[in-house]
Amino acid sequence: MTRNLVLMAMLVSGVWAQPVGTAVIAIRDARIHSASGPVIAKGTVLVRNGLIEAVGDKVTIPPEAWIVEGAGLNVYPGLIDPLSTWGQPTAAGAGRPTQAPAPGPTPARPAQLEQRIQTLDDGGPEERPSNTSWVRAADLLDPKSPALVSARNAGYTTAIGFPMTNVFAGQGSAYNLAGARAGRMVVGDPVG
Repeated sequence: MTRNLVLMAMLVSGVWAQPVGTAVIAIRDARIHSASGPVIAKGTVLVRNGLIEAVGDKVTIPPEAWIVEGAGLNVYPGLIDPLSTWGQPTAAGAGRPTQAPAPGPTPARPAQLEQRIQTLDDGGPEERPSNTSWVRAADLLDPKSPALVSARNAGYTTAIGFPMTNVFAGQGSAYNLAGARAGRMVVGDPVG
């Protein structure tokens, strides 16, 4: 694991709100997912002056370290975007006023969903305008999206993605930004 990896768990845990003058931070007893090795079930990440100094299950914590209790938490070697649209299809003309949509499939309504919408008459959410609340981001994920490549190159490893159309666009999914098959990229569904 390199020293330049950014730990999103540190941001979520409030590590950057550390006491003034603290140059050493230790996240201990956390489940650590390394970039190139096995998962450490209960380990420590030692950060000195903003750089990762040590990672492992037998790291000695210096007495001057500010300790973050990581029991029950996961530490990942990358950034996580908690409100993303990476890998999701874009709506044509999003953000501009448009005429009523033409009938037929749209990025948020693949052909199977459109057929289902046309055959339902139960008054469910599928028949309400501006509502695709049943659509899951995991079903729309495109592993070949250029946005995923750009995000990975910027240090992001995971995203919580949401569909981009309609007022009630659909359900979010957690997915890794690397992979050739969408089904293998998804790590949680639904998540919001």
